[in-house]
Amino acid sequence: MYIALVTMGTPAINHDQAVEVSLSSAPTFTGLKDKGLLMKYYLTNESGGSGGFYVWKSKADAEAWYTPEWSARLEKTYGVKPTVAFYDSFVQVDNKAGQVFVDGKPQ
Repeated sequence: MYIALVTMGTPAINHDQAVEVSLSSAPTFTGLKDKGLLMKYYLTNESGGSGGFYVWKSKADAEAWYTPEWSARLEKTYGVKPTVAFYDSFVQVDNKAGQVFVDGKPQ
């Protein structure tokens, strides 16, 4: 699995506003299921800042999404340029399922 952590220096908003904004874009991300997006966590900070924690099937899937056009679209929408950090996630602990995975395979 491959992780992308997107952050943006947006102004602070309250929980209800964050939920409203996030739900408005959720269909975009449910539509990425066949393009390798496994999960997205919306993020916000009480003192300002927002972003997302994305779990992708592969590095190629992630890199296909984070294009210069994507960055320009977010900058136009939110008034700030996003930053993206990529991580290889080789071991996962899933306490809901009671499983440990290595490279996506249960141990």
